[in-house]
Amino acid sequence: MELQQLHTATTRNDSVSNSNSMIAPLIHTPPRPRQNDLQARKLSARIDAFFTQEDSYSNSQLGVPCEIVKDVTRRRQVSIVYRWTFNYTISYWRIIAGITADMLLLIAAVSEILAQHGRLTKIDAYVLSDIPFWLGLAFYCISAYMSIYQIMHEVEHYRDNLAFRAAVINACGSTVSCWKLFCYVIHYDLAFSAYVACSFFSGCCFLIGGVMLIHQNKGWVFRPYKLAWIVSWLGGISGFCFFCFGVASFFKQSHHETVFLPVGQILGNNVGTFLLLIAHWLGLA
Repeated sequence: MELQQLHTATTRNDSVSNSNSMIAPLIHTPPRPRQNDLQARKLSARIDAFFTQEDSYSNSQLGVPCEIVKDVTRRRQVSIVYRWTFNYTISYWRIIAGITADMLLLIAAVSEILAQHGRLTKIDAYVLSDIPFWLGLAFYCISAYMSIYQIMHEVEHYRDNLAFRAAVINACGSTVSCWKLFCYVIHYDLAFSAYVACSFFSGCCFLIGGVMLIHQNKGWVFRPYKLAWIVSWLGGISGFCFFCFGVASFFKQSHHETVFLPVGQILGNNVGTFLLLIAHWLGLA
């Protein structure tokens, strides 16, 4: 009898301990954050505070006047749903078209370098270099014309707006470059004068458009915490790189071709396109 009672008590204690072990994870307090987590949170808070600080200058966001930026900020604070409707605005698809163009042009630029060193056949160079170059410029045209459409429907008196004029100039340069690359796709040999005129005109358009955006966002004031300031300077430097490619096109059929033309191609096709890719990615923020 005593052994039976002892066995019953032991069984009850085991069941209680098992139930406690099952409940324990449910009432277990969460661990304290580690020191590394706290430091990471502090660093994140400092970065956010750096990029959200205010100054005495008007915040012209990527060419859009200050009044529109304030109105958009006010609507975002009132309705959280507005943040998710951004995917359906033209500004989103404009930047997506720009990123697509940058990726295609970078693929074409790398393929062109490989073709010049004999790593690609003629057919491979046509597929991986000529066609992506033309498609990339076509997407640039789409992005440029969408910028014009956006400014026309968001800015009053848009014809006097500097960003609208910059978008028109960039659209002209993209269109001329697209037609020049289309001639290579259909195997139409352009005359040397036509090649130089198209390249130089496009380079001038991209340079002027980039400088106008820098002026629109007050680029002479050192404000690296402003997204518009960073993007405008990236666009201006990339425009200068494309301008260097346009100048180097004059030396295509001269004895300086091996010196100036490769430098212009590297600056325009590689450095300038990569800077535009960063600018477009930042534009999604």
